[in-house]
Amino acid sequence: MRMTFPKSQNSECHNKPQQSKSIEQIKEHGEKIGVKVISNDYGVDPASVAFDAINYAKKNFIDCVLIDTAGRMHTAKNLIREIEKIVRVTKPDLK
Repeated sequence: MRMTFPKSQNSECHNKPQQSKSIEQIKEHGEKIGVKVISNDYGVDPASVAFDAINYAKKNFIDCVLIDTAGRMHTAKNLIREIEKIVRVTKPDLK
């Protein structure tokens, strides 16, 4: 949901905490390809995790943050509200 392009050529990946196994899996993939993964425990507000990832990226001159919102169906109103909150909090350059 968030992509920025400052000065460096680094990459960043962020995972929305949905299931503990999915967090472990994306961290393993990130390690294999050299991409930092920012995550938190299951049940944490996804917008706060996204905010943390963006702050980490800014402090470390990361030029791209990817926010994974897997599992969000357009027919599930509560899940769509979570995405809307992520957009409000992160103010993405691209959607």
